[in-house]
Parts: sequence; structure tokens; C-alpha cells
Amino acid sequence: MSARDIPWCVPDLSGREVEYVTDAVASGHIGPAGPYLERLERQVAEVSDAACAVTTCCGTDALHLALLLAGVRPGDEVVVPALTFVATANAVRHLGAYPVVVDIDPEYWQIDPCAVAAFLTGCEQRRGRVINPASGRRVAAVVPVHLLGHPAPLAELDELAQDSGIAVVADGAQGLGATYRGCGIASGGVLTSLSFNANKIITTGGGGAVLTGDPDLAARARYLGAQAASGTYQHDEVGHNWRMSNVSAAIGCAQVERLADLVAAKRRIHDAYSEALVNVPGVSQPGCAPWATTTRWFAPLAVDPATAGIDAAELRAHLASKGVSAGPVWTPLHQTRAHAGCAPAPCPVAERLGRAVLQLPCSPGMTEDEVSRTINAVRTGVRDAARGSAFRGIRARASVLRP
Repeated sequence: MSARDIPWCVPDLSGREVEYVTDAVASGHIGPAGPYLERLERQVAEVSDAACAVTTCCGTDALHLALLLAGVRPGDEVVVPALTFVATANAVRHLGAYPVVVDIDPEYWQIDPCAVAAFLTGCEQRRGRVINPASGRRVAAVVPVHLLGHPAPLAELDELAQDSGIAVVADGAQGLGATYRGCGIASGGVLTSLSFNANKIITTGGGGAVLTGDPDLAARARYLGAQAASGTYQHDEVGHNWRMSNVSAAIGCAQVERLADLVAAKRRIHDAYSEALVNVPGVSQPGCAPWATTTRWFAPLAVDPATAGIDAAELRAHLASKGVSAGPVWTPLHQTRAHAGCAPAPCPVAERLGRAVLQLPCSPGMTEDEVSRTINAVRTGVRDAARGSAFRGIRARASVLRP
């Protein structure tokens, strides 16, 4: 990548990260214990409106742990949205359970409560358990994902879950800093997992956390994540080593201090794209529900080739030719080889968006010039496609970008 190229999504480490990491190393607290870990857990719980936060090695581990705490067991089924990063389904499979995917809504791109309700309506109650008659398996939980930093419709899902007797475990990997009905994403007491991967709202280089309103669940999370140690080399269960290091937490502490600024930067970038591209034919972005604020973690752009004259892969290739790095959207889970066949019903919205979406650059440190260059590149891509000029070779380059 040349100095003039615009990266897709890189972290902003311009705060006190180096100072805190240096202090952590100098103190000798480099393992899974220390003051920065304790501080990070307090800070993350506070901004999420959770009673407790327990840090982990990564976001996938956090979701795995949250599902385990919710009672998901081998052989169970867990309802997940069709469009999400594969880690959501992988965490289910790591437990020996099975993801069942349902469609997302076309306006906010969140898991569709109507699709969840339709699936649960086809299930049966047997001895207090929800059973999928097609598989004979127990349905144990639903995992709403706060996709792209927009909160999922938790109230509707919680009502469905209570009526059915299943758990709700939120995948909040992209949602730290968002609000749901005026509160943090963990305010309702639903078990929630977070990710602190390098491209998330805040980063620890990797890592994640489980949020809960129940101190007993938090204590069990720490126990299971520390090899289920009940004493010195005494272990009553098979545990895991899910603990974050104090050094990683030091980075996170510097990041969470600037959470409001990082989210504001993401929103500024998104708003600039929205305002400038609103009249470009064939491109659109997801909305924001009146009951939510979103982090605008990524800056997705849906491309309708029938109107724009260009598809998402072709527009990505055009942007690359202008030095603008754009990312793809995720392949819908049921269309991956890893989780093929996990959709009991068609998922037309997720499948359409899986073909139509690209992710514009959204690093929180983007300059106004970089945002303007990205906007101009999108405009010229659509304009050139409409004119049929300066477009020769883009389709050939786009073929390598299609999944």
C-alpha cells in the first residue's frame, strides 16, 4: 500500500496506549492479572450499563463463554442471524451445538424477530423444552447480533424467548458505545459478549469480554475461564484458559478513555458519506431505529447493479484503482462451507445484501481529505459505469473480488 492509499479500517492508537503498556511491563504484571485488567473491566461494565464485565482472550471466546453460562449444551440448537461474521456461528459449534440461521430485516439489517417467531412457531414444547421437530434437537437460545454497531431489537426477542423458555445471548462485538432505548447495550441484563479485535470500536490487540448483570454468573465466568481451578491445582470441571493479559488490558484502558471520541469519529465519517451519496443512483446505507443510537462501526454501502450500473465487487475494484481500500461484507452463514445447510427457511434479505454490500473506509483517524477522496471515488465509479467510459478492465478486476 502506497503512502497515498486509504486503508479500510485501522485502529487509532494516539492516546495513552504506549504509556500504559510501558507501565504494565515495568510493573511486572504482564500475565492474566493486574490493575489494568481490573480497571478495564470496571470501565467496560460502566459504559455498557452492566453490573459486571469479565475479560477474555478474544470475542469468540467471550461468546462461547456467554452461551455456556446461558445453559447451551452439546446437541442443542441456537438461533442466529444469517448475516454476521462467522465467529457468531463458530462459537455455537465450539460448544457442540448447532446454529440455525434466520433472515434479517431490510431496514436496519438486524435479526428479524418475525423470522425468529416463525421458526419458534414450528417448534414443539416437550417436557418444558423447545424442540425443533425437523431435527429432534432442543432449541436453547437466540443470539441477536448488534450488527455494524446498531442494537438488535432486544425487547421483541426477549418476549419471544420468555414465551418459549429459551435464553437470549447478545453478540455485541460491534456495539460497544451504542445505546438501546437510552441505555447501554447490556442494561437489560441479557448476557452480552464483546470483541476488542484490532478493527473494533476499541481494541486490546485482540480480546473480548462477557457482560452480565448477575455477579454469580460473573464469578462462574472467571472460574471457567481460569481452567476451573477450585484450589491450588484442584479442578472440579473441565475449564478453559480464556483470560486476557494485563498488557492487553493496558491498551484497552487507553482506548476506552476515548470511546466517545472514537464513536463520534465513526459517526462523522458515516454522516459525511450519507450526505454526499444520498443522490447517487443505486447506492444506499442501513437506517437507524428511533429507539437506538449506533456506533457506525463500519460504513456499509449497498449497491443495486440494476440502478447503479455497477455491482459491489466492481465498485470495490474501481475504488482500489483509485487507492481506496474497501472491504467486502460477510458471506451469509448458510452459504459458507463451514455452516452450509443451517437455514431452515429462505433468507432473501441476507442473501441479497451478501451480494450487494461493500464496506467503505472507516478508520477513526480518517482525514476530511480521505473521506472526500472516497466519496469522489464512489461517485466516479457509478458515473463511469453509467457512461460506459473508463470502465474497461474494472469488470475483469472485479471478478477476483467476488466470493
